[in-house]
Amino acid sequence: EWRDCEVGQPLSRADRVRTGRAGLTSVDWAGARLWLDPSSQLALDSGSGSGKKSKGALQLVEGAVRISYDPAGQKGGKALRLSTSEGEVRVRGVARVEIGPGAGEMQVAVYDGQTEIVGKHGTVRVRAGTGAVFRRGSKEKLGGLIGAPAWTSTDAQPGLFFAVPQKAAGGAAAPGATACDLALPFRPVQGAVRYRLEIGRDDALVDRVFLGTFSAENKVAAARLLSRGRYFARIQAVDSDQVAGPGPIQAVEVVELRGEHLAVDITSSRLPLLSGAGELSFEVIPGSGKLAVEVDGKDGGERGGGVPVRLSRGPHRLVVRSSDGARGELRAEVSRPSYAIDIVQDARGRSGRGYRFEVRALDTAGQSAEGGVKARSAPIEARSRAEGPAQALVLAQRGDGVFGGELSVPAGRTLRLTLSDADGMVASADLRGSVD
Repeated sequence: EWRDCEVGQPLSRADRVRTGRAGLTSVDWAGARLWLDPSSQLALDSGSGSGKKSKGALQLVEGAVRISYDPAGQKGGKALRLSTSEGEVRVRGVARVEIGPGAGEMQVAVYDGQTEIVGKHGTVRVRAGTGAVFRRGSKEKLGGLIGAPAWTSTDAQPGLFFAVPQKAAGGAAAPGATACDLALPFRPVQGAVRYRLEIGRDDALVDRVFLGTFSAENKVAAARLLSRGRYFARIQAVDSDQVAGPGPIQAVEVVELRGEHLAVDITSSRLPLLSGAGELSFEVIPGSGKLAVEVDGKDGGERGGGVPVRLSRGPHRLVVRSSDGARGELRAEVSRPSYAIDIVQDARGRSGRGYRFEVRALDTAGQSAEGGVKARSAPIEARSRAEGPAQALVLAQRGDGVFGGELSVPAGRTLRLTLSDADGMVASADLRGSVD
């Protein structure tokens, strides 16, 4: 019978630990620390498990586990023994053992110290910086580990990265949600077929909050976290033999970008790209402490709480620094807004036809940007297609990026309503008068 575990719960030799498809856990056992991947199962005494037994050893029944074990100080200085379907793995140092993905397959990566695998292949010794691949019916394959990806932040201080509130269907912020989508740019590794990203609240990743994999085409690791704040992250490259290379842990400071109609591209560039139309307004919110936001080389000074940022049309570059020295950059592109004209026939009379119209500024996705785009009043012209001078109309601003007006069209005539800004025409509509 399986039961839910609690943090800090003591375990006995008769216990097994199993993680679900999204489960993450770490176990301290016999002087070792073990980190289980999702969909993994570990028996704490293989003598009570099924399959090949190695009395007194742990047993990895399925999935993958990372092991950190220092035999110094342990009685006899013996290795930690891990039984698997493909043999017994004896760990002195730091190693990762993964069963699968196919039947009779196992991968072992040694990051520190030495590991021995005893089984059908005999005794295979794997030293630090080496990986071993075992496939039933084939000779074991040994080779150097693939290199480690590098974070784009090369400063000694923690890197600062940007998160945006999780979006619900339709692109709006999910109601009541606190989850944030996070982008972590990194430098890729040649030969990688995919990457593994782990994020935790401590520098040993005991309290992990995220583990995900993504394809080698990506140059930005994407994660979803419950909140902004200080985290620790490790990214590893995985080679074509499914062996994960080393990955140093780096402290990361996660700040939140919060604003309506804020589009963020985290995939096409080393730096996140913000985009908007007309004028872009948002807040940069720290996890704790204070932030200093520099816009286009102008330092706004250090402030506590959310730092408001307002950007006009054109390209921009922002540098954000936290009070503990973490640093991050992003780009912004604020484009010329587009507009939609909504027209309502108001009345019909002897002299023609009356109309009411409303002009709405649109965001970069073509959605109404009311409350987000701060478009200023633009001149509106009504001009007869046949002849006559332009007629200037008075617009009433009904909200941010929303304007309204009225006009009449003489019977038998057609007027073109033209909306223009400083750069020229942005929208138009034809209005026809009544024909008696």
